[in-house]
Amino acid sequence: MTRVAATPPELAGFTPVELIGTGGYAEVFLYEQHMPTRQVAVKVLKPDAVAGEAKRAAFTAEANLMARVSAHPYIVQVFQAAIAPDGRPFLVMEYYPGPNYYVRARKERMAVAEVLRTGVQLASAVETAHRAGILHRDIKPANVLTSAFSWPGLTDFGIASASDRAGEVAEGLSIPWSPPESFGDAPVDERADVYSLAATLWDLLCGRSPFEVPGGDNSQLGLMARIEHQPVPPTQRPDVPVSLERLLAHAMSKNPAHRPAGAAEFGRSLQAVESELKLAVTPLHLADDHRAVRSRVDVVDDDATRVKGITELAAQTAPPSPMIAAVPLTPVGYAAPAEPRRREGLLAEPEVGDTLHRAPQAPVAPAAPRPASRKGLLIGAGAAVVAVVAVVGVAAASGGDSSPSRTTLAVAEVNDGVARSSGGSAEPVAPFKGTAVGDGTFRFTWEAPAGAGITFAVTEVGSKAPPTRVATTTYTGKATCIEVETIAASGVVSSAVKGCAA
Repeated sequence: MTRVAATPPELAGFTPVELIGTGGYAEVFLYEQHMPTRQVAVKVLKPDAVAGEAKRAAFTAEANLMARVSAHPYIVQVFQAAIAPDGRPFLVMEYYPGPNYYVRARKERMAVAEVLRTGVQLASAVETAHRAGILHRDIKPANVLTSAFSWPGLTDFGIASASDRAGEVAEGLSIPWSPPESFGDAPVDERADVYSLAATLWDLLCGRSPFEVPGGDNSQLGLMARIEHQPVPPTQRPDVPVSLERLLAHAMSKNPAHRPAGAAEFGRSLQAVESELKLAVTPLHLADDHRAVRSRVDVVDDDATRVKGITELAAQTAPPSPMIAAVPLTPVGYAAPAEPRRREGLLAEPEVGDTLHRAPQAPVAPAAPRPASRKGLLIGAGAAVVAVVAVVGVAAASGGDSSPSRTTLAVAEVNDGVARSSGGSAEPVAPFKGTAVGDGTFRFTWEAPAGAGITFAVTEVGSKAPPTRVATTTYTGKATCIEVETIAASGVVSSAVKGCAA
């Protein structure tokens, strides 16, 4: 994409240095501030984004929202907001010289310990915003900057909003890291930010967004269809513990009600994984609501040093959260290899993966439940009314899966039971046992429920491998215990039945 040469505005007390970033409606320049002397990042609205009071008001709102929370150590600080002599609004912000986390994740393999630490730090930033009544609504790797001390900094509250506006629809989104409810016209809440934060951590582990398929259809429509209907794929990294796989899948559940209730709860679960791995537990930086009580002194002395009472803070090293254990051992989904990291058809960050903005629309009034639409979503420069037909059943059954040994559930999501709640549950298999074959493997046979087109998902207990889809009622493997789920022709999945070899 060809970019028009950007011209920094003349600002009193600042000297422009260079252009360091550009997006859909703003450009970011590096300036040298004269007093006090320091480098700062200045975000300037593009000329075509200045027209109209609504756009100016949105920029002012971003400045005010960021100012309310920018004292947090992991939120980029705002120093000043004003109008340049040429009429363009601008924000003066703390300068983060390191690459953003989108660039980092695609240039290096980030360690699990660093991803966990970053996740807790960002969770504390997001929770702080939520407590201030702010939804970020555009959390993604490109919106996490790197400070001179290698700290993450959450930025770009351009489409953030006050969380107490009832019935408000998200005005923009970045599709690869957005929850499915943001594609429709239903209101979003704090759990949408939790989803995007989990998707961001998944990206940092794998170097690509969660539903991006290397070499596959990574267009916006292709991504939205997978985000809406396919379960969260595993990271396929052997150093990622099962507890972290569970937590990420839980936080990216299709149904917001099945996710952690807030960013603090998600952050504490990340701390539990750190504790499990015997890592130093990252502090969850939240404003302390309880102040230490001053010690009383018997003699009043205005010149004496006052000593505050000592407040002892217990380390947050609780055992793994029960909500992690409640998630299935292995998220069900395709197992795409991490390499090569191709991005065919996907809007790449940060230049062409810009946040997509919706067309203006009236606030959504509370109404009876109905299928979510994608009204007013702008893709690129033009508006498109998006309608994606949900794929029902398993891809392998329709010939769409090149790896028939892997289960690809398009509608039935085992992670949080969405399919069961909307379309019922398939009949499970009858209790069964297995026998030793004699070559180190075990054979299991079960009785199939009545019905046409039934297949089965077989999970080897204790294995991190995704379930194997079989069309017969026999399975042979090295595990002494397996779990079998019935997959109906409609794609609905039954509860799992466990069988062990005698």
